[in-house]
Amino acid sequence: MITTVLQLVLTNETGDSCYRMRWPARALAEQDADVRVINLDCNATERFTWALEADLLVLYQSSDLGLMPILKERRSRGKKTLVEYNDNYYEYPSWGPVAKHWSSPLLWQIYERFIKESDGMIVTGAGLYELFSKKFPGSPIKILENHLPNQLAPFETLFSPPESELRIGWAGSLGHMADLLAVRPVLADLLQMLPCVQLHIMGNEAIPRLLRFPAERFRFTNFGSMQQYFEFWKPIHIGIAPLLDTAYNRCRSDIKAVEMAGCAVLPLLSAALPYQHFASAVGIDLITALSGFKPTVLSYAHDLPRLSADCKRAYEYVKLNRIGGAHRERLELYRSFFPKEVSQYNWPLDRGYHEVVGSPQNEQPFLAVLKSAKACLDQNKPADALALLRSALKQNSLNPELALAELQCVCAMRREDPIPHIQRGRRSFPGDVRFYILEAAQAKESSARLRAWEEICSLLLEESQTYRAFFQRKLVAEFRLQLSREECLLEPGRKLAGLYPQSIELQLSLAEKLEEQGAYEESFAHFTKVAALLEIAQQNQEFASNLDRGYVQAWKACMEERTKRTFQDA
Repeated sequence: MITTVLQLVLTNETGDSCYRMRWPARALAEQDADVRVINLDCNATERFTWALEADLLVLYQSSDLGLMPILKERRSRGKKTLVEYNDNYYEYPSWGPVAKHWSSPLLWQIYERFIKESDGMIVTGAGLYELFSKKFPGSPIKILENHLPNQLAPFETLFSPPESELRIGWAGSLGHMADLLAVRPVLADLLQMLPCVQLHIMGNEAIPRLLRFPAERFRFTNFGSMQQYFEFWKPIHIGIAPLLDTAYNRCRSDIKAVEMAGCAVLPLLSAALPYQHFASAVGIDLITALSGFKPTVLSYAHDLPRLSADCKRAYEYVKLNRIGGAHRERLELYRSFFPKEVSQYNWPLDRGYHEVVGSPQNEQPFLAVLKSAKACLDQNKPADALALLRSALKQNSLNPELALAELQCVCAMRREDPIPHIQRGRRSFPGDVRFYILEAAQAKESSARLRAWEEICSLLLEESQTYRAFFQRKLVAEFRLQLSREECLLEPGRKLAGLYPQSIELQLSLAEKLEEQGAYEESFAHFTKVAALLEIAQQNQEFASNLDRGYVQAWKACMEERTKRTFQDA
């Protein structure tokens, strides 16, 4: 009797793919000969059939709304589904590689729906456990740490004692750029104070220009495959892992420390939540301020036997505790969700581990429905469009795009009062301000419009700046239109102007409406602000259009850290 675990994954060579999807799945199949583990590409058309039939379904960072009906059907059949989200996507750094993708509250809403509809959630460490436990009280959440895939070579073959050269290393993605920039002054001091130090860096190609270290003391490697990454660490003696105190960094894993120690590199770690368990288990001190990296490196540079001893202790911890095949937590977790009777589906694969690309899908099914509905509307056939959308919603009632399109269709037909329908949509998707905006636009009475905009302001006040910024254009455009016709909206207008102080169009609309009402002093203040914003925009338009926002935000974050009093160690 073979139990089938289907994992919908990204089949690429990134660290996340290896640590969270591929290496653990391979170890799982090796630990239990009666398990068939299939890693299927998350875009394969086979996912709909296989996801329904699998004895256990595991979804990684999924936003695939087409799977929602599958989850409901699985539950009706008594089958379990687990999800994993291994980043704090709510507060992803703006300089990171997927910042634009993860700055969407619409995406957050989909992730949250998957978490609510699943039977359990997997995270990588304490920070994510804390975050999601608060957001989803009562949801089963399990920490499964990252592990290295293979047994380690003997320490003596990995560690080469420093002789004429002490090599210090750092490696990381763009998401770590501010962490590296913040510690640059310390690295510059060490290069000056210790002629024996050689600095090795692996990462984005922009790093050498940003660090400005002398070429003869600095060796740079472009980020590559996981194998190249491990090769990078081989000659290093001391690895540094600075982490700024940010909400996103709190939710990282400790894998950098594990990787370094497993390569016989001594990890020097910031006193951040992700590294606390590792440091406690190994018996090494965490570095409480970025300035602390300098005296720590200096002390090891003058006490090489201690460097070797501490390095070996970290290596032994990883060897005993962080090799994937030796740990059965994932197998035990999965088994707790296995059904009593396995699926009778005729799987085309035998027991063991399988990576399957499958047949690529050109388009999500619900997107095809949205296109067909739009075509009907363009042909002045709103009833046909509505029928298409309602049929699709019967199959997938948790899809906000289908729900919103249906409501817009109801509004366009003007056959019935759309407000009760919109309010049902709001209840189904309470964090989606688009439904609130639609209600404000469709309200017939001034009092109802005022109430709708007051609710929008209350919702925005509770949400993050990233959330507010995402909806700014749509929200401001609709509010300006309504403000031009409704003097009762001045008070929510003032609140929105406070929430969006840099919005020229909002400030201008408010200034004009206040002038109409005879509130000249207040109008003058807004006209003055508009003039100042315009002057700044016009003077900087060409330069700003070519300036990367993430670059500026990364420097801002690192300079904030450098200016903290704890950084000064004169």
